Amino acid sequence: MNRVIEDLMLKHSGIQRGYLIPPADRALLLQHHKETDKRNIYGIRNLSRLFSVTRVYETELAAVYSVAREMRELTDQNNIEFMTVIRVKKDKKTTTNNYYVSGVVAGKHSNVVLATLVKRFLSWPWSRLILIHTHPNCEGCDPNTFSGNPQFRKFSDLGDASVPTILKYQSIYLIGDKGQLYKYEGKGNGANHANNRSELVSIKPLADDLPTSKIKYLWDQENQAFFPVYTK
Repeated sequence: MNRVIEDLMLKHSGIQRGYLIPPADRALLLQHHKETDKRNIYGIRNLSRLFSVTRVYETELAAVYSVAREMRELTDQNNIEFMTVIRVKKDKKTTTNNYYVSGVVAGKHSNVVLATLVKRFLSWPWSRLILIHTHPNCEGCDPNTFSGNPQFRKFSDLGDASVPTILKYQSIYLIGDKGQLYKYEGKGNGANHANNRSELVSIKPLADDLPTSKIKYLWDQENQAFFPVYTK
């Protein structure tokens, strides 16, 4: 990143609305984000990372924490969601679970649908899978709430809520922008369960000590595009 762009991002750090930033500064920040190299983010090479094991852990939370920093930084850099999958496998000798972490994969600005479906349907039906993902920190976005509605009254209700209910992942994690970690395990009773939209958005974080977002993306109405500034 060149010094001019960095100075502009620092100058406007903490601002929450894009229209509050002078048009000339907005134009430079928009151009910078547009030129960010994303050639290696999408495509088959991206999805293939879902089937490569990068590390193995003895606890579920250790597996989640192992990718949290990388996923938060990638989300900050690109303003899109990122995801990975943990496969839970019982050790035949010790009868304890091991947690196999796949490579981190890029999604779109507001979903990781394709990668989530590919991993589920190209895995054995009995595979125990856990999804970890991020939400971008951007104007008009909610980086700390699961999307969807467990009641599934319309197509737009699918979202994150469908991962443990319809797609039968064991659970889904969300890495928030302020260091929070949320977990949803599907319908039912308990801290990490929800049966409707109101309960889903009320899920409390499991932890608040993960890496925080360093960049927020503001909306430029004229150009219908996001541009980055630093958070405070």
